[in-house]
Amino acid sequence: MKKINFLFGIHIHQPVGNFLHVFKEAYTVCYLPLLKTIADYPNLSFSLHISGPVLEWMEENGHEALELLEMLSDRNQVELMGAGFYEPILPSIPERDAKNQIRFMQEYIKKRFNRTIQGIWLTERIWDPTLPKMLNELGIEYTIIDDAHFRYAGIQDTTITDYYITEHEGYPLKLFPIDMKLRYAIPYKEPQEIIDYLRKIHEEKPDKDLTISFADDGEKFGLWPSTYNFITEKRWLHRFFEAFSKVSDTIEFSSFGRYLQKAPPAKRTYIPNASYHEMLEWAMPPHAILTYQNLVNKLKEENVYDEYKPFVRGGFWNNFLTKYEEVNNMHKRMLNVSKKVNALRIQEPTYFGTSDADKAAKHLYMSQCNCSYWHGVFGGTYLNYLRHANYANIIAAEKYLDAKAIEDRDLDSDGLKEVRLSNNEMNAFIKPSYGGSIFEIDFKKPHFNISNCLARRYEAYHERLKKIIPDDGKPKSIHEKLKIKDHRVNNNLFYDNYQRYSFMDHCFAPSIAFEDFRKCSHQELGDFLTSPYEYSIDNGIYLQRSGIITDGKKKYPVHLKKNFSIKDASLLAQYTLTNHSHDELNHLLGIELNLSMLAKDAPDRYIKFNKEITLPKECIIEETSSFSLINEWDKFELTCRVLDSQNKELTATLWHFPVETVSLSEGGFELTYQGSSFTWLFPLILDRDESLSLNIVLTCIKLQ
Repeated sequence: MKKINFLFGIHIHQPVGNFLHVFKEAYTVCYLPLLKTIADYPNLSFSLHISGPVLEWMEENGHEALELLEMLSDRNQVELMGAGFYEPILPSIPERDAKNQIRFMQEYIKKRFNRTIQGIWLTERIWDPTLPKMLNELGIEYTIIDDAHFRYAGIQDTTITDYYITEHEGYPLKLFPIDMKLRYAIPYKEPQEIIDYLRKIHEEKPDKDLTISFADDGEKFGLWPSTYNFITEKRWLHRFFEAFSKVSDTIEFSSFGRYLQKAPPAKRTYIPNASYHEMLEWAMPPHAILTYQNLVNKLKEENVYDEYKPFVRGGFWNNFLTKYEEVNNMHKRMLNVSKKVNALRIQEPTYFGTSDADKAAKHLYMSQCNCSYWHGVFGGTYLNYLRHANYANIIAAEKYLDAKAIEDRDLDSDGLKEVRLSNNEMNAFIKPSYGGSIFEIDFKKPHFNISNCLARRYEAYHERLKKIIPDDGKPKSIHEKLKIKDHRVNNNLFYDNYQRYSFMDHCFAPSIAFEDFRKCSHQELGDFLTSPYEYSIDNGIYLQRSGIITDGKKKYPVHLKKNFSIKDASLLAQYTLTNHSHDELNHLLGIELNLSMLAKDAPDRYIKFNKEITLPKECIIEETSSFSLINEWDKFELTCRVLDSQNKELTATLWHFPVETVSLSEGGFELTYQGSSFTWLFPLILDRDESLSLNIVLTCIKLQ
C-alpha cells in the first residue's frame, strides 16, 4: 500500500542579546512543553534545530530540556540538526566564519549528545547557489528550503513533493521543499484538516508514495501572540500528534535524516538566490514594496496569481544593507573585525577552546547573529538591544587585537574613505563624506557603542496602520494579525532626512521652533549637514568645508573647521566657524549628537541636566554647559561639556528629545526607542571675518 511520508522539522531560536526574561518565558511556555509533548509520542520522529544562544541558555537554566533532548536523541526519536552556531545568515558572512560556525555546532552536538549532524537549518532559508560546496565539505548531506525556492527555479508542480539534489562544482547537497500551505496552516488549522490536506495531495498521485515536508519556527507552538491559549490550554499540539499517531498505517510522521535512508532524490535542480517570499518583499525599498503589493493584489483580483506566482518575487536579502545604512555600518564593522581575528589565528577555533584566539572568534561569531541585520514582521533592526549585542561582541573581539591609532580607508564599502581613531579606551569612526560626522563612538571597557541610534524612516507597512484587522478572537498567522501595541504610533510618524550620527552641523534661523526640529520638518539654512568635508590626518582628523548659509534672500559664504582627537576615554571636538561674507551673519549653529542608552524608561539609565535627574523626554535647557548620561546597568557615565577656545566653561541652549521609530513586530505596531538627540545651539552673530570657536568634550567614566 502506498504511504504518505510526512517529514516534520522544528527550528528554535532566540537572538544573541535578547532579554533573559524572554528566554525564560519561551522556555517555560513553549520549548519545554513542546519537548515534553514530543516525548509522549515515541512512534513519531522529528528533526529539531535549536540555535546556539538557546542551547547556551539551557546549559545554565534549562537542564530539564537538555535531559529530555538526550533521551529523545538516544531513542532516535529526534534528529538534531545543525546550523551556524550563533544563527548567522551564511551567505552574508565570510566563508571561513560560516564553516567555523557550523563546526562549532557539530562539535557541541557531538560532545553533548554524541550525535553527528546530517542536515542543517538554513537561517531564514536564505539560499545561495554556492552553498552546496561549502556544506558538503563539512559533511552536511541536506538542508531545508521553501517550495518557493523551487518555483523560482521553474518547477511548476501544484504541490512540490519528494526531495531534490543540487550541486556546486560537483559537490552535491540534498534539498527538501517546505510546503507553504502547511507552514501557514500549522498550527492554525485543526489537525484533521492537515491530515485531509495530505490525503488530498496523495489522491493526485495515488500510484506512488507521497513525501511532503513541513519545517518552521518552534515559537509558533505557544510563544507567538495568541498561540498559547489554543496550543497549550486547548491542547492543539497533543491533539495534532494524537491524530497522526492514529493514522500511522497510512501516514508516516518522520524526520528528514531518517527519510534520506529510504529513498533517492526525485531529480537534480539548481536554485537561484532566494529566501521565503515575505523576506524577499521586506528587502525591497518601501515604495517598491507598495508597487509589488499592488501587482500581487491585481493578479489575485484577476484570479491568475497562483499561475504566475513563481515569476513574481521581491528583492535580494543583501539590499537590507542599502535600505538601512546603520545595518551596513554594523555589517562592515563585523567584516573588518573578521579579517583581523582570522589573521590572529594559528589554527581553526574550537567551541570549547580557551585561547585568546578562540575567545576572539567566539565574540566575532556572536556578532554575526542575523536578527539585527534585517527587518520585516520579524527581524531586529529596530530593536536597539539586539544591535547593541552585536556591537558589544564586535568590540569585545577587538580587545584581543592591537589598537591601531588611526585607520584611513573605505570602512563601509561605499567607495569613499572613512577614518577611525582608536586607543585602548575608545574608538571614533568619522565620515568626512557625510557632514564630517561621527557614525560610531565606542567605549571599549563597557563594550558599548554610544552612537547606536537608528533614524526614523518611512516603511511600507506604515500604510497598513489605516487597515488594522479587528481581533475576532480566532487564531491567525503572524502575517494576518496586526494590531497597535502603542497608540502613540499614529502621532509619531516623523521621518528623518539625514542619518542620526553625531556632530551633525545645522544652521538655523534664530526663530526656529523646537517642535519643528523634533519632527524634522524644519528648514536647514546651511549646506554642511550631509555635505563632504576635506580632511587631513595627524594626531587626529582635521576637517574643513567652505560653505554657504542663507537667510532666504542673501547667501553668506562661511568656512567651518572641526577637528576630532581622542585621549584615554575622551573625545575632543574643536569647532571654528568664520564669516567670509561682507554682511553680518545672524543665525544659529546647531551641533547635534545622537546617543543611546538603550532604554527610555529604565530607572537605571537616566540623564542629568544641571544636576537634575530625568528620564529621556523632550526638553529645552537654557544656559547650560554640560549634561551626563548615567548607565548604571553597564556601569558608566558619559559627560558632554561645552568649552570656549580657552577651554573655559561655555553656556548654551540645549535641545533634547528621544528618537522613537514606528516599527512592526509579531505583536503589532509599536513605538521603539532608538536613542536621544542632543543639540547644542550657539548664536552665530558674526561680522565679516569674525569667528566663533568652541570645544565639545565627551568623556566616559567608569561607575563603581
